[in-house]
Amino acid sequence: MTKIVMYALAVCFPCVVAFAQTPERIDFAKEGSPSLVWEEKVAAKSTKDFVFYAKKGQKLTLSFIDDTNQGSMDLGKVSIEPNAAPYESTIEVTKDYRLSVSNNSGEATSFRISIDLENPKKGAPTKKEKTHKKERVRFAKGASSASLTRTIAATGSIDFIFKAKKGQKMDITIGYDFNDSDVQGFLTEPGLQDIALTAEPKKPYEFVVNTSGNHRLTVNNTTAKKITITLYLVIE
Repeated sequence: MTKIVMYALAVCFPCVVAFAQTPERIDFAKEGSPSLVWEEKVAAKSTKDFVFYAKKGQKLTLSFIDDTNQGSMDLGKVSIEPNAAPYESTIEVTKDYRLSVSNNSGEATSFRISIDLENPKKGAPTKKEKTHKKERVRFAKGASSASLTRTIAATGSIDFIFKAKKGQKMDITIGYDFNDSDVQGFLTEPGLQDIALTAEPKKPYEFVVNTSGNHRLTVNNTTAKKITITLYLVIE
């Protein structure tokens, strides 16, 4: 009886070892390429397992060539047919993935395996919109008034710069079609930091110039979305 038990263990032990074999790791970083193609010999009625690490968003492409047409490839629960169009999928979870290649024929054979793991393509860098702009107001020849319609980025502002002489009268209106609280206007005289005039939208304001030089009218967008305003400016 002891001999029979020992013989049974001796017969079964190689099967247990084979079943418990650690999958071969596919290391793209070590190979220096996200695309690999290789020949893998698999014994009759046997399976070889591989494991690879993939990140969410990567594009996976798998295929294999089998001259016997009796082989099979499995990625988890997904079966991949031999000699067919490549299997493509986008990785949904970052983790290790197990890939199994099986030879279902009665003779050892070699498979040509192809695997590609491509990182998601980054979109072309978008030009970041300036949230603070400066613009010089220019009057047409012989004109004393100007109107400028401009879009202001979310929580952004525009500095309108214009020249005026001491004693001139200035009329300012910030046109805006929505909530008054969305827009703030501040007039600053040359060389001064203090605000000379605070302007709300839709209301006309008159201001007598105290100092000759470049004046700055800052129009702020207080909202989280872009807005469009029209500046009406008269200097007499």
